[in-house]
Amino acid sequence: MKITFAILCFGIFLTACIPKAQYETLATERDYYRNQALTSDSLSAALTLAVRDSTRREADLDKEQLRTIENLTATNLNLERTLRELRGRYDDMLQQNSLLVAGNESDIATLQEDLSLRSAELSKQEASLRQRRLELDARERQLSGLSTQRGLQGTNPVDPVSDAVLLTDRLYDELQQLLIATVDDGYTLVRNSGSTLALTLSDSLLFDPNQEISLEGQRILRKLTATLRNYPRADYRVIGHAESTDGQVLRAYEESFARSARIAVVFTKFGLDGARILPAGLGIYGTENVAELGGGRPERRTRLLISFPADRP
Repeated sequence: MKITFAILCFGIFLTACIPKAQYETLATERDYYRNQALTSDSLSAALTLAVRDSTRREADLDKEQLRTIENLTATNLNLERTLRELRGRYDDMLQQNSLLVAGNESDIATLQEDLSLRSAELSKQEASLRQRRLELDARERQLSGLSTQRGLQGTNPVDPVSDAVLLTDRLYDELQQLLIATVDDGYTLVRNSGSTLALTLSDSLLFDPNQEISLEGQRILRKLTATLRNYPRADYRVIGHAESTDGQVLRAYEESFARSARIAVVFTKFGLDGARILPAGLGIYGTENVAELGGGRPERRTRLLISFPADRP
C-alpha cells in the first residue's frame, strides 16, 4: 500500500509540472503499477489463505489420523479380548468333550455289563424252559399211556388230577415268559402245590403313590388277563397286604382289602370271569420275613393264587 501511495503522489506532482501527453503516459504507467501492486497484494493474500488452509487441513488430517489410530487400537483390543474368550470357550468345549467321552465309555461299560447279566439270566431262563419242556413232554407221554390204558379198561381217559397238574405246568411256563418280557423285577412266581401257582407283585408295579392302580399296573394286569383267559378252569384269589401305621391294624386290613378289590375289578374289566375271582386282605399278617421283591415295600405286596380244582371239568 505504501508503494501505491508514493506512485500516486509522484503522478500528481508530474501532472502539475508536465504536459498533457506526458501526463497521460505517466497515468498509464501509474495504472499499470497500481494493477501490479493490486495483483501482488492479491497473490500475497491468496498465498496467505492457501498457507492457512494448508495448515488447517494438516491439523485436521493429523486429528483424523489420531482418531483412526485410536479406533484401530480399540478394535485391536476388542479383537484380542474376543480371541481370548473364544480360546477359553474352545478349551471348555474340549474339556466337556473329554468328560462326555469318558462318561460315554463308562456308560457303555455299564450297559455291556448289564447286557452280560441279562444274557446270563436269559440263558438260565431258557435252560429252565427247556427243562420244563422236557418234563411236559414226559408227562404228556405218561398221560397218553394212561389214557390208552384206561381206554382199554373202559374208564375215563383223562385223570383230573394229572390234567390239573399239566395245566398248572403250562400256565407256569407262559406266565414266566410273560413276566420276563414285561418287567425286570418286583415279582416272584412259585408253585405252592401241584395245581396251585402263587404270583407275588410289588406295590410299585401296580399302584401309584395315591394307592390307585397306575397306567403301568393296568398294562401288566391286561397282559396277565390275556393269558389267564385261556384257562377257564382256574380259580383266583387276590390277597392284599399292608403295613401297620401307628399300630392301626384295622386300617391296614382295610387298605390291603381295598388294593386287592381294585385289582379284582381290573381283572374283571379286562375279561376275566368275576365269579372265579375272590379278593381278600390280610392287613399286617403274613408280612414277617418277606423277601425283597426288587421294587417297593414288601409289606404292601399283592399275591395272586391260581388254582385248578381237580373236580372241575
